[in-house]
Amino acid sequence: MRQGARTTSIVLGAAIVAGVLGRSIELVLPVILDSAGRGLGLSNTGLGLFAGAELAGVTLCSLAAFRLGKWLAPGPTALFGALMLAATNLLTGYADTLLPIVLLRFAAGLLGEGALLVVAVSLLGSGRNAARVYAAFMALQMLFGAGALVGFGMADTAGGFTAVMQLAAAICVGGVIAAVFLPWHQVIDGHDRTSAGGPGNAGMWMALAGMGIFHIGLAGAWAFMQQKATSLG
Repeated sequence: MRQGARTTSIVLGAAIVAGVLGRSIELVLPVILDSAGRGLGLSNTGLGLFAGAELAGVTLCSLAAFRLGKWLAPGPTALFGALMLAATNLLTGYADTLLPIVLLRFAAGLLGEGALLVVAVSLLGSGRNAARVYAAFMALQMLFGAGALVGFGMADTAGGFTAVMQLAAAICVGGVIAAVFLPWHQVIDGHDRTSAGGPGNAGMWMALAGMGIFHIGLAGAWAFMQQKATSLG
């Protein structure tokens, strides 16, 4: 019994690490937008596209996982997501025009952050005490965000936008390590689905829409804070 509980705790801990990594860019978005605006000379419209492309990618990944989850295992999916997020973050640091940046951030959301979040949310919500586990997940996100804002700010001071994105790529090693402890021989979503118009699916779509609205609001608030901080010097 104790061994089973220990194993469950390890899987949940790894899922939380994957989930926090999947939210990492969003949690430090003010620093990244400010650094990109100064380092690359992006306009407010360009910065909006920067953030919006990433959010669109995460949303599309969530929609795709609703159908593809029955074929994907958490471990390989998290490993793929961590590697893709590392690659897109690193390449973003060396991009110097808006179009490649937007395309890279869309790929980061679709293939990186989205994959990590799908794995995390599915595992954290599938066991007992899911509400408590998710509360711990949210608390750890805030703790990570508080420390990361300082760390990314120091990286920006030391090396500008390139250094910020290099640090964003480096922390993806946490996702690679977490993937080792996630299930590799079960699928993300093993539940049978009814028709797309069924009541069960309606609730899921409503929950997904609610999460999307929440993240759009948060991204908007972060962007406003970044612009306000810039105007105040």
